[in-house]
Amino acid sequence: MNTKESFAPGRLTAARERRGMTKKAVAEAISVSAPYMTALESGAETPTMEMVSCLSFALRFPIGWFYANPIEELPPQSISFRSRSRMTTKIRDITKQVSRNASVDISPILHQHFRLPLTDLPDLSDEEPEIAAEIIRDYWKLGQGPIKNMVHLLEAKGIEVYWLNVESSCVDAVSFWRDDKPFTLLNLSERSGERGRFNAAHELAHLVLHRRAEIEVVDGRQIEGEADRFASAFLLPARQFRIECPRQPILAQFIPLKQRWGVSIQAMVRRCTDLKVFSHWQYETAFKNISANGWRKHEPTRLEHESSAIHAMAFEKLASKGIYPEDIARQIHISPEDLYEITPAARKVAAHSNSPEVVEASERVYGHLRVVG
Repeated sequence: MNTKESFAPGRLTAARERRGMTKKAVAEAISVSAPYMTALESGAETPTMEMVSCLSFALRFPIGWFYANPIEELPPQSISFRSRSRMTTKIRDITKQVSRNASVDISPILHQHFRLPLTDLPDLSDEEPEIAAEIIRDYWKLGQGPIKNMVHLLEAKGIEVYWLNVESSCVDAVSFWRDDKPFTLLNLSERSGERGRFNAAHELAHLVLHRRAEIEVVDGRQIEGEADRFASAFLLPARQFRIECPRQPILAQFIPLKQRWGVSIQAMVRRCTDLKVFSHWQYETAFKNISANGWRKHEPTRLEHESSAIHAMAFEKLASKGIYPEDIARQIHISPEDLYEITPAARKVAAHSNSPEVVEASERVYGHLRVVG
């Protein structure tokens, strides 16, 4: 560990924001004044090792975190937050720091050990959402059928997928570019797998439609509306879904379609309306029945959450070489629990390091992932 002269004030700020704490709250936790906390974060004061130990305990970050290289910030305006105007500073800061941990700390470790899929993502900024969805389906040769697994598809096309866990309607998922590399983070607090799939498609829309948009300037409602329309068209392509969808708002007929397409009944009803299969009256009737059945929040036949195939195989392969998730967490100076949140597959490897079936299942999907060296 470096000496106390190498204390990195920016890392204290990052740790505090990651825990969603104010300077005052941290100051109270370690029994110092709020002005002293401000001085620590600005670099005007350098803490003693005893003080850093207190900060480490209060913020649940290893002591080494505070003495590592100066932090590389991720501009919050580069992240596609769902509802910026309603987002609290706490939620914004947590999401920003988890995104930074994923893209700046964890991603380079994976790239150090593996050759990950190359980015294969066209810039469709000038296209309408429905047309863009058709173009990318054709570009990726997906046909007109259901997408079997959205997370696996994004990973195969070079989009790195990670996770965060915040209770907020403003953060179903986020996406951003860093060094010409696309990232998506899905929220673990999302309770249904079908919603997670829609969120993944929504973030894909931001990556292909809004890469050149100034997120802080453009009307957020317009951008989010475009992303929703893209996601709907991408998951339920017009040509095939129009053939299969019900002609009347009979909810029971949507249940087998939900299993086939991996999309919520509510999203399918909306798609039927967008495709002019349902009239406005039929749309309203369907949603009245959805509400009456209590399906707004809890639809029948909830789908399982999708997980990362790349992370499962990568952590298994590293474990086979004697490098365990705890070692990686130690290397990047975060707690194992933080690593497990961002890459849930790491927890399974830590608990079941001798499970070759995880590797075999992943290799069927990602045979092109190769160890470097």
